[in-house]
Amino acid sequence: MNGLSVARRRQITAPALLLTLVLAALAGCSSSGDGSAGDGASATSGSDPSSASHDDLEIKRDKGAAVTKTIGVEGGSIDLKAADGTAFAFEVPAGALGADTKITATPAELGGTDFDTALVMFEPSGLFFHDQATLKITPPTEVPRARQLFFGISDDASQVVAAPADPKDTSTTMIVAHFSGWGLATVTDAQRSALLERQASDASDRIASEMATALDDARRGGDEQSWQDQFEESAAKFEQEVLKPRLEAAGGSCEATKAAIRSATSYVSMRAVGGFGPSPSGLDLKPLLAQSLADGGPCEKEAIAKCKAAKNPSILADFLLDRERARALVLGQETTVSTEAIIKRAKAVCLGVYSASGGGSGLTVSGQIDDLSKPFTLKGEFPGAQVTLKYTPADDRRGSYTTQFSGSGVSGSTTGSYTIAGEDGEVLTLTGNGNGCVAQGGCRATTEVITLTPAG
Repeated sequence: MNGLSVARRRQITAPALLLTLVLAALAGCSSSGDGSAGDGASATSGSDPSSASHDDLEIKRDKGAAVTKTIGVEGGSIDLKAADGTAFAFEVPAGALGADTKITATPAELGGTDFDTALVMFEPSGLFFHDQATLKITPPTEVPRARQLFFGISDDASQVVAAPADPKDTSTTMIVAHFSGWGLATVTDAQRSALLERQASDASDRIASEMATALDDARRGGDEQSWQDQFEESAAKFEQEVLKPRLEAAGGSCEATKAAIRSATSYVSMRAVGGFGPSPSGLDLKPLLAQSLADGGPCEKEAIAKCKAAKNPSILADFLLDRERARALVLGQETTVSTEAIIKRAKAVCLGVYSASGGGSGLTVSGQIDDLSKPFTLKGEFPGAQVTLKYTPADDRRGSYTTQFSGSGVSGSTTGSYTIAGEDGEVLTLTGNGNGCVAQGGCRATTEVITLTPAG
């Protein structure tokens, strides 16, 4: 998690929780370089100590109360309780994840503070959500809204940021854009005042902290015109000093492009949460992002190459899901492709998973191919005869094949070569040209045309 380092003090108090309300992507949420992990996760999992500390701020995990659950494209939830009775309800919407992901939620204590906290640590660390997940925290004793402060914390307690929350939402529910730990602190007015006087040296964190001050005031019932003006003034600075340079640097590398897409999407989403409309500075995101969001760009090709090499479709799915969300939120384009279709395409491209149909000359072929780059077998039928087609790829676009058929007193075989045409992830055409011979007769040239449809 990128954010502001916890101040080096003998005791960490509320002022050390610098309020930088901005979705994790705005500050550069930590994640793996290719956006993938084991079990289809979108980030790699770090260490899982029973306790972690930085200076005098300490995270003590209650592993015995941890809950692990696999959540996929369809979304899901995790419920757990801390020893003091605090209840945590974590909700992941459909489409927020690009693959089945094993998630572990562990209640924890945050030591070294002079205020109460309710905290849960999540794994895998750095996991990014393509749509906003939420965490509702219900302490055994109700916390007055004026004393609520949502925060996020890194695995080693070295980074603390404020968590996004809808200023119109009166419940103790925060927005979770990524992992690791998220919690609710109970602070006094004096602690809050001291907290909001702190400023970050980094422009991104400093200006985000100013926006946070405005939205925090909104949640506590402040004057509407005052906090809206404050937010928009800070947002205009954020656009010109942070967001615009990131967008202009997007063409430098695919990592920069991914960061720009997530920053723009998260910023637009945060404005929507606060009820704000167009850019206060006149920044037009559409031309700056249009090229990065086009089909077939260099970053899409890079994601395809990486996912094929790793045999991990979540690498491509993550890129495509990010792109579709940015097209909808930033460019205002209507989403025409479903999350399920994106996952199916990613599996087809990265793993070569297709269903087969077709044939020709009386032959009907069917079956599923799990990997176009590895040997695969299909089944077929002639009138009165069964056929087995075995393919040996030279790569995922060409190779050799043989067939064996028998039935109704006739048997024979075919040998030949095949090619596959079409765009990765779309409907492909496999064309086989061979020489077929019947044991009871002669030989002749054969052609099979098989349609390969993405499956998953």
